[in-house]
Amino acid sequence: MKINNPIHVIVTFEYKLSLLLQIPYMRTYSVATALDAPHHYNLLTAIRHQNIIGWDLFLKGYTSKYWMTLYQVITSKSNHSRHPTPQRDTKLVSLTIQLFKSIWEDRNQSLHGTSRQEASVKARKRILNKVHAIYRNPTKLASRYSQIKQIPLHDRLRHSTKVLQRRLTSMDHQWQVTTMINNKKTKGQLLFSNPFVEITFSLRNPSRNSHHSNLILSWAL
Repeated sequence: MKINNPIHVIVTFEYKLSLLLQIPYMRTYSVATALDAPHHYNLLTAIRHQNIIGWDLFLKGYTSKYWMTLYQVITSKSNHSRHPTPQRDTKLVSLTIQLFKSIWEDRNQSLHGTSRQEASVKARKRILNKVHAIYRNPTKLASRYSQIKQIPLHDRLRHSTKVLQRRLTSMDHQWQVTTMINNKKTKGQLLFSNPFVEITFSLRNPSRNSHHSNLILSWAL
């Protein structure tokens, strides 16, 4: 980011953005001397304010006003002037947005490729990796559903990418339903449907136990 910022600001940007983007902190820049107490306080103020705003929003141009305050304080010490370079804050915002655009383009190129054909190949590769992972560790679905290994893997892989994607989406829903069913089978847990079954039976047989029926109806209401 060529903006002639004080080195302490550049180092902070590199460290924080490395954490945000989950990439190794390369320590491209080094600090030879530490900031004195007042300047260090201004740096911490800018960092904390940007933490509140969000470093993801920093890349979208939402930069803390305290970066400019910090720059003015530091440069005034060396230049004996409190007048910042014109439009420096605008330039910082512009450069951060350009950086974000570059990151987004690199991300899209890495995930989807540079052409439709490459995007199709990458998409199928991701789907096949998911299918292989499921076959390596298959999840047992409820008995109402067909199990994944009922179709051999080599036959499954012959399906189109769209068919495989639909099957994966369907399996995700089936697994959620299976989990709900298994949770209902917990020992000692009252099923939601049971009271209504009991109410229906009691209403059809009012003479059997009217007191019991009234208790159930009162509880259900």
